[in-house]
Amino acid sequence: MKLQKPKIGILQGRLGCTDEKEFSSARRLGFQCLELRLSEGDTRNHLFWSDLGISRLRQWSLEHCVAIPSINVDHFKLGGLTHRNQQERETNISILMRIIERSKSLEIERILIPLFDHAEIHVNEDAAILRSSLEVPLKYAAEMNVELCLETTLPAHKNLFLFQPVWEVPLRFYYDIGNSAAFGFNLDEELKQLGPWISGVHIKDRVFMGGNVPIGEGSVNFRKSFRGLLNLPYRGPWVLETTPGDSPNKFAKRHISFTINLLEEITGV
Repeated sequence: MKLQKPKIGILQGRLGCTDEKEFSSARRLGFQCLELRLSEGDTRNHLFWSDLGISRLRQWSLEHCVAIPSINVDHFKLGGLTHRNQQERETNISILMRIIERSKSLEIERILIPLFDHAEIHVNEDAAILRSSLEVPLKYAAEMNVELCLETTLPAHKNLFLFQPVWEVPLRFYYDIGNSAAFGFNLDEELKQLGPWISGVHIKDRVFMGGNVPIGEGSVNFRKSFRGLLNLPYRGPWVLETTPGDSPNKFAKRHISFTINLLEEITGV
């Protein structure tokens, strides 16, 4: 079977510019999509939250041919969906419901809920609280034709044990090759187990048990990782969550060139 090259995107904020310039810069560098990012505490300031902002995002996306397939809600790293306080959880569930509604208007396909920092799953009780928090949003997301995806610090078998299958509408997962390498996970086993549930891919490099570094300077085996990802059922975009370094434009250009060149070598296309 011939391998197909995916579309390549980049996470919002990694290009060192904002608003329409971010879309035009993404297009100029060869990116085909932009993953929106709602940062910690950012529940009002992003363009995503206003009708005028949605209109502008849609316009820039169309004018520069840069799609918006996903949104990364880093706000949930604060732990609102796993909080022991019910009122705090209900506030964040309402935020998620609003994100789902607004995602539909931008034709966003997937919403990423990153479980890092204060949201990291440490015990089964954390997972149980999260499952309870997501029960209603999952059903609403299915009605809106949007997928809810988790990205965790857990190995594949624990993700599946804690979150699959739970409901008629299943949770999905993002797979990040940099995080996998940093945590010391077995790539083959991870992709084999999580493969059917993966609905988003992040590309970056990290040092084992350390932080993000420019592509090629960390612990990721990119050739093996790309081959594994290409064999997944998932056919959506790969989003570069790479470090912007001290020169975002220069690093973004370097990282997309590396990615495209290696993909062409592997796929022959």
